[in-house]
Amino acid sequence: MKLPLSKNKKEEIFNKISLCTFSIIGFLIGLLIIAIGPSIPFLSNYKQSLETIGQTVISISFSSLLLEWFGYVNYTRKRMCEILAEDEVIKILDLKRKKELKSALIRNIYMPRQSQMEENNIVNVIDKELDNILSDYYYDEYISYIDAYKIQTNNVTYIKKDIRVTFTAKTLKKKRLTLERLISTYMEPISNTKELKPFELRKLLINEKDYTKNFKDEIEAHNNDKNLKDIYSKHYCLDKNNKEFSKIMRFKDKLYVDMEYSTIVNIDDLVFTHQIDKACKHYCIHFNADSKDFDIIIEGFGFMSVGNHDKERIVKTNNGYMLRFLNWILPGDGASIVLKNKN
Repeated sequence: MKLPLSKNKKEEIFNKISLCTFSIIGFLIGLLIIAIGPSIPFLSNYKQSLETIGQTVISISFSSLLLEWFGYVNYTRKRMCEILAEDEVIKILDLKRKKELKSALIRNIYMPRQSQMEENNIVNVIDKELDNILSDYYYDEYISYIDAYKIQTNNVTYIKKDIRVTFTAKTLKKKRLTLERLISTYMEPISNTKELKPFELRKLLINEKDYTKNFKDEIEAHNNDKNLKDIYSKHYCLDKNNKEFSKIMRFKDKLYVDMEYSTIVNIDDLVFTHQIDKACKHYCIHFNADSKDFDIIIEGFGFMSVGNHDKERIVKTNNGYMLRFLNWILPGDGASIVLKNKN
């Protein structure tokens, strides 16, 4: 099926035809001035001037025709565009114009045949969402180490996880920002809370300074909203709603965090899920468990999760698995681990 000509192509053809037509007309007018002008009585005294004018008109018309015929007009136009698209020119543009150019480029790359763009078109939506995602800070790297094992108290078996998290958050515009969230753990409460701590913060270093004592007793169980109550009734969090947290977690360039904590859940709570809350450049999670007690199933999910095994994102280790995304992932992406009891 033959595709209809685009609007830009039609304009290009129309401009070429118009230029050729005017060049031919100009050529004929030049000849007319040279041939007929001197024969007109009141112009006979200006023969030399008329010949010069006629020759000039012919030269301009002929030159325009040659330039169009051999493509010099297009070459000049393209060369001017290349010069205007160089980094030096882009750097002097204001932010509004840069955003307009970005939108135009996205449309040209992903939807070149569509002249009119709907407001809710996927390209526009993604463009706006990326602006929101990259408006404050991102994780340059986010690495988790998790060791899961069984413990027994009063003949009741639980699953304990020792978790270490290290990450570096960086700002994009060198503005002073507050880290939004450090800990957000959802889980079912255990019955034996007198002898066991369902959640315990063991270490918290921020830019290599120890803040463990500041928050060790600040993290308590909170009731979940109705939407989550059917899945997990409680959660433990440490975020910007805590006044001291908001003061300590302010940063302008980058923030490095190294923390360790442990969780205890019931033996039938076999799913562990982690979602990143900001865009992340390098994400890695190590999950270990005793092979005598558990089988492990691990999967990455989200924006870049297709082909985890083909791209060797999941690597078998001595006691478990490592899952890594070496390229950018988006907020909401992460990893899901399921444990299977062997006994």
